[in-house]
Amino acid sequence: GLDDFPRASHPSSDEYHVDLRCWMALGSTTMARIAQLIGKNAMPYTVMSKTLTDQKLLDRLHWDSKRKTYSDYGLHTSAVKLVRVSPPQPNLPSFKRRKVSKE
Repeated sequence: GLDDFPRASHPSSDEYHVDLRCWMALGSTTMARIAQLIGKNAMPYTVMSKTLTDQKLLDRLHWDSKRKTYSDYGLHTSAVKLVRVSPPQPNLPSFKRRKVSKE
């Protein structure tokens, strides 16, 4: 699932994630089937499903032949991490904030 959220230290439109792609493929395929069953326009979901389930496109975007595995990619660094921050008031939950350890 979304076990690697937040996905990148520097989120951008230049990152791709195998697990997110799989969830979107499943979702669009399911929505296309539901739309067909209830007599609605399934075309947008069908087009998205066909794109996301295209094995050649998946291989082109995610296959790492050196490691022999499908991989995410994006702008990642080990110089940024999430740290738990105490809430400003005692009755509020704590939260996480990005912390840059070196620039």
